[in-house]
Amino acid sequence: MFWNRKKTPTAAPVGPRDHHTAAPRAHHFKAKHLIAAMAVENIDKFLERFSPPDGDAYFRALWGGLGLDIPEEERVSSDGLAVDSRELKGGQSALILTMPEPRARNEAYFLAILQSQREAALVFCLEQSLNPMTQESTTALAGWTTQGRFNTGMSPPPNLDSFVLAVEELLA
Repeated sequence: MFWNRKKTPTAAPVGPRDHHTAAPRAHHFKAKHLIAAMAVENIDKFLERFSPPDGDAYFRALWGGLGLDIPEEERVSSDGLAVDSRELKGGQSALILTMPEPRARNEAYFLAILQSQREAALVFCLEQSLNPMTQESTTALAGWTTQGRFNTGMSPPPNLDSFVLAVEELLA
């Protein structure tokens, strides 16, 4: 039914002035939400598919497949895609997915996927964002659980070490 269809943002031209206010590119947006949904729906299957050593190949194949129904000129290159496994403080393991460089709000820099003690998934995502008060570019650390999406209120710098540190702080 039409009311059940999720809206996928259309790509908007990103120029120097509207770099941080442009709508997210459909390819980037779809990938972030699909990856989070896959992890939350079945964390065991997700970890099996995305974990090293074959996780990079799976991630690239998924990224390519998601672009098939998007006009070619709106597809986002897989440059920058990476999968890494990290031990976090406290001994918890996280699977870190690096996305292609964000160019618009709500596009992700990184996703961290963790398996909680209840055998459920916990997903964190560092997104490009816009400070509503200053209109300056910032980041937003959001997450997903089986209960839905949430915003942590944190805005770490857009680099992997800062992202991992922020996730560790949330888990402490």
